[in-house]
Amino acid sequence: MAKPSICNRVGPLESTEASPFAKVIALDFTDGPTAGVVQCASCPLAYRFETLAIDIDGTVDRAAWDRGEEIRVFGLAPLSAGTFERIVDVLSPLGQPTWPIWAPGAGASPSSILTSIDREVALLLNAAGPPTVAVGASGLLAPLLVARPSPRGQKFAPRDWLSFLGLVAGRSITQPA
Repeated sequence: MAKPSICNRVGPLESTEASPFAKVIALDFTDGPTAGVVQCASCPLAYRFETLAIDIDGTVDRAAWDRGEEIRVFGLAPLSAGTFERIVDVLSPLGQPTWPIWAPGAGASPSSILTSIDREVALLLNAAGPPTVAVGASGLLAPLLVARPSPRGQKFAPRDWLSFLGLVAGRSITQPA
């Protein structure tokens, strides 16, 4: 049986030399995108993403973050074909998309527009269902350290995401266990 893949061209879930993603719509942001939508660099496949865990050692180390040594674990839920483009269209009243990371600005729009946009985007994102893949990386536009599919037929919610992905606390981001 073939291993699941993130994209038809990326191949089996494993570490990568470059990010398999090219575009990120950041709907939540804390020292980088923490929730939103990401699109494959090689095909139109897109995912809703959410941050499941941050930091390999449990402490905030700003210097390590600046060096790209802090790990984030993201949950990915596949979106149906064309959803990424529909989300871009819905968010376009908030400003022109800028790639590779677009964080649509909400400050200048009337609240009635924001409410309508939020509702439309939420409907599109909720259609994805729960995450089916967890990935570990310093960010979604960085090389992936590891990716692992959800156990078939089970809710995807391990207590210790770093152990689930085979990453050991205290080790460098480049040395998954």
